[in-house]
Amino acid sequence: MIKYVNEPAPLAADRVEADELRKYEAVGAAVLQHVENERTLEALRLTDVSAVLPHVDLEEARTIWGYIDWVRDAPLEPSPDWHNDDLIRQAMDLPKEEWNLVDLARELHLGPFEAKKLEVSLKIFEGGGYKTKAGPEPRPKKPKAETHVVPSKKERTEDPEATDDQEDAESESRKSTPPKAPAKPVDTTPAKCETHHAPGAERHTCGAWLCKACLEAGEACPSCHAPLAAPADREARRKDREADFGRL
Repeated sequence: MIKYVNEPAPLAADRVEADELRKYEAVGAAVLQHVENERTLEALRLTDVSAVLPHVDLEEARTIWGYIDWVRDAPLEPSPDWHNDDLIRQAMDLPKEEWNLVDLARELHLGPFEAKKLEVSLKIFEGGGYKTKAGPEPRPKKPKAETHVVPSKKERTEDPEATDDQEDAESESRKSTPPKAPAKPVDTTPAKCETHHAPGAERHTCGAWLCKACLEAGEACPSCHAPLAAPADREARRKDREADFGRL
């Protein structure tokens, strides 16, 4: 008899029907309204439940006590499937010291199980959180393509074999790239007679351009004062140049 009074009824929560669960929640909420704090809940006895529920027989009171005792020690984990976001927002307005089963049930008028789930959910804001599935392992990074680094002059001098290889490579590079031929200087002297400032018609052997007036005068070159060639000689040279051009 003493054991019957001092121990709550063992409860298999997975075998409790939905209707019974709703009844236990409603009656349990009434019991928790008369519990002062968590320590008082741990010391709850059958007489305390019977005092709150005088119309309930002793066996049913012991079952309700067993339900509250089971809820208090239930190993729950936060779950988004509870859909208690509204209750969480209401609980956030309460002091953190009241984020426990007893105070939450009393302040928000909840049954034992709903208060317990809310207490567990609030642990998210105290360093807890929902359990999540492990994500896929990160894909291994592709190795970077090797880049050829030309050793510095100091490194080449420290490694004799590398120096020989480098010199051979540089020599081959120089051989494969033939040097560019220097550009021929462009004759920028204008074809103009310096004496008459007229377009040059023929160039004298000294390099000076002679205009038509110089050639018709038939005298000496205005620049070097050497005698000009006779018209017949000039005509012969012109024909020779034209023949050379034709051969090209």
